[in-house]
Amino acid sequence: MGEDKITFNLSSPKKVQLVFHRSAKVKELPKNKLIDDSEKLLKWSTNVRAVAAFEDLDSITKSKKYLTSLIKKWLSAAT
Repeated sequence: MGEDKITFNLSSPKKVQLVFHRSAKVKELPKNKLIDDSEKLLKWSTNVRAVAAFEDLDSITKSKKYLTSLIKKWLSAAT
């Protein structure tokens, strides 16, 4: 509790990123990706770190239902 699990990256005026992670503390990496991403919205750098990138509000709106589902799964799994 009290650890960041998802961080906004707003450094670019043309892109918004949500960074999915398990906090800054080093933890053992699981064999598989932490959650299933059937729609391939996430770009994975490790099995516990991924990024969802959006270029405009329309792309966020179109992904809203699925993104909400991913966030809920991530918050539950990223303990």
